[in-house]
Amino acid sequence: MCSQNDLNSIKRVAKKKISPAEKIASVHIDFDKDNVLPELNDEDLGKIGLKQNKPVLLKKSVIDRNRTEHSDLTDEDFQNVIANALYSPSEIFKANREKPYYHFAKVIEVNSKGKPEIGLALLDVDDVKDNFEVVHAQFARPRSYNAMKNKK
Repeated sequence: MCSQNDLNSIKRVAKKKISPAEKIASVHIDFDKDNVLPELNDEDLGKIGLKQNKPVLLKKSVIDRNRTEHSDLTDEDFQNVIANALYSPSEIFKANREKPYYHFAKVIEVNSKGKPEIGLALLDVDDVKDNFEVVHAQFARPRSYNAMKNKK
């Protein structure tokens, strides 16, 4: 877990408004521990109906589970999906009726497959938690992506 000093440092940085491009550039995932990422963009927060912003937590257990479930994602792909989908999404849509999960989607132009792919980051935005939490990251084919998006 993150220490209180780490969280205080993140909160100080989070109060300073930074652009989406700066947020994307600041995402450097350490694959051996929990990571605290910048807060979401205010406009994107509004799209999901929330008022209070929080840092985004990426737990080591999520990194490990994602490596197993999506071995097609290199570490670089994983980092690109997380950074670009969360801080420069093309679309945001609800992922689950029961839980406060949202898909943040972005076409990733540069990836290990050598072709543009739709990158999805699934985010838990439960307002009772101290952070928003990354649940999952993946590439999706257009057909799968459209099925997720149109799921009611």
